[in-house]
Amino acid sequence: MDAIYGEGLLRVMADQADHPPWLGFWRTMAFLGSPTFYSALIPIAFAILPRRASLRLALLFASSATLAEGLKHAIGRARPDPTIFGLGEGLEHAGSFENAALPSGHALMAVVLWGWLALRTRSLPVRTTALVVILLISFSRLALIRHDLLDVAAGWCAGAALLLGVQRGDRAWGESLARLPGIEGAGLWLLSCVVLQMVVGLDVTAIVLGVAAGLGTGAIAAARLRARATRPGPLSILGRIVLGVAAVAAARILAEPQTGVAATMLFGIYFGAALWVA
Repeated sequence: MDAIYGEGLLRVMADQADHPPWLGFWRTMAFLGSPTFYSALIPIAFAILPRRASLRLALLFASSATLAEGLKHAIGRARPDPTIFGLGEGLEHAGSFENAALPSGHALMAVVLWGWLALRTRSLPVRTTALVVILLISFSRLALIRHDLLDVAAGWCAGAALLLGVQRGDRAWGESLARLPGIEGAGLWLLSCVVLQMVVGLDVTAIVLGVAAGLGTGAIAAARLRARATRPGPLSILGRIVLGVAAVAAARILAEPQTGVAATMLFGIYFGAALWVA
C-alpha cells in the first residue's frame, strides 16, 4: 500500500465521521461532487441557462472528468485502506472502488465546476458559497477515507490548471468557434469527443464523453431553432427538466451493469440520452 499523507488528519476526521450524524453529512457533501449529482444537474442547467453557458458547462464536465480518470489510470496510486484505522462498518472499504486514487476526482471536478460558477458572478455570497462547497466536497474524501491529502491536493492543482486553461482558451477561440455554422460546429464538437475517447479508451470516459458529445452536438445544431423560438415559460422549463433527467436515468439503467458493455456502446447510449437533453 502507498504511504498515507496526512494520516493524523485522516484519523481525526474519520473518527468524527464514524458517528451517524457526521457520516450522513460527509456523505451528502460527497454526493454534491459525484457524477450522479452532476448527471442530474446538467439537464437542469440546459433547460435554464443560455446556450453558450450550457456548452461551457458541458465542456468543463467532460474535460474535468476525463482528465481525472486519465490521470488515475496512468498513475495507478492505491487508495487508503480504511481498515487500518479500526473504525466501524459505516465507512465503506476502499476496495469497493475500481479506479485509483490520484488525483481525487471529486476535488478536481469541484474546483472546475463550482469554481466556474464562482468566476461567472461578482456576488460575494455566491463566490463564498462555491468556495465552501469546494472545501467540503474535498474534505469529505478525507473524512470518508477515500483519499489522502496528496490525492486531494493533486485534484485541486489539476482542477485549477484546467479551469485556467479553459478560461484562456475561451477568450482566445470562443468567439471564432461561436461563429461557425451549426453543422460545422456540431461536427467539430462530436469529432473532438470521439477522438478524445479513442485516445483515452476507458469505459468511464466513454460515458462522460458520450454525455459531452450529445450535449454539445445537440445544443449547437439546435441553436437556430432556439434563436427563432420564444422564451419558454415555467411549465415548458419544468417539462424540459423532467424529460432531461428522465433521459439520464434511462441511460444509467441501460448501461447497468456495465460489465460486458463495450465502451463504444456506452458512448452511444449516453450520447443518445444527452442529445435528447440538448
